[in-house]
Amino acid sequence: MDLNQTLLNMCEEFFDEITNKENNSNLDSDINHLRQKLEQCLYGYIKKSDYQLAVMVEEEISNIWHEISPKEKKQNPELECHYREIMALTTDVIECREEDECDEDDQDLEHLVDEMDTPEWSSDDEDFCDDER
Repeated sequence: MDLNQTLLNMCEEFFDEITNKENNSNLDSDINHLRQKLEQCLYGYIKKSDYQLAVMVEEEISNIWHEISPKEKKQNPELECHYREIMALTTDVIECREEDECDEDDQDLEHLVDEMDTPEWSSDDEDFCDDER
């Protein structure tokens, strides 16, 4: 199963746990917005890399989490479990991408250093430096 489908399934499980008894319209809107974005990505209407998808979901799910009332969070500990699972997955994807970029940067630097010629100083260059002093 690809990341998009996995995140959609995890988010749907999270959404199913949310009762929103206080009828918070922002919460409903945020849920529908994330659901729609994930479905658009899944069906190919929007193209996002795994990294972009993880960043988007992490941001959106965080917004949703903050819209859930403290009372509801306290009454349903499953909410936090689902939230943490989603955040753990998105964080892993983001960190993996960042580590890959660092590895690529390190390889590029090593390659550049290997290609660099060490400067060869001639005796004329040394005399030039002495003259300036």
